[in-house]
Amino acid sequence: MARMKATLLWVSGLLLAGCARDVDTPGGEWSPPAATARAMAKQTLAAGSAAIQYMELHPTEGRIDPVRRECVNALQPIQFEEVAQESLLSLVGKADLRRADEFFATQAGEDYMLRNRYEMYRDKGIEPPEPAPVISAAEDRQIKDFLESPAGENLNRKSRELIGKIRAQIHQLMESCAAAGKSKSG
Repeated sequence: MARMKATLLWVSGLLLAGCARDVDTPGGEWSPPAATARAMAKQTLAAGSAAIQYMELHPTEGRIDPVRRECVNALQPIQFEEVAQESLLSLVGKADLRRADEFFATQAGEDYMLRNRYEMYRDKGIEPPEPAPVISAAEDRQIKDFLESPAGENLNRKSRELIGKIRAQIHQLMESCAAAGKSKSG
């Protein structure tokens, strides 16, 4: 049960993982990551880091062996790009993903994600690596408008399904890394 809690903490951030495939490019050719993707990648890495720190502070909640801890610490956003983007496109569609990209490209979108990361750490009793953002009344209105929009609601509604699709990719990366690490040390 404790291991599952730690895994869920880490995987819950996966909603916010990935990089964007250009939705307007024929054939879905790769383009630089879009704003939603960058925001999601940062959240994923923060969730993994928070899970490890939580387990280190609360050993009765689960343990992570040193090899797996190093694997988590070595993860990079690019490792989640394809599965996250394909999942986002299939679950929320081009129009809602485009609207999300517009929101996450704003200061309000960046501050929203930073506040979520800050609260995620604080909720687990861990000192956040970044200070809480100062969100203006105008930014707060932008955040609320996005979250209440069809795109924001759709993204929220599809989050569990997205997490399920990405979980397999995370597990595969972790096991591959751990196996490689153990073969080097043994």
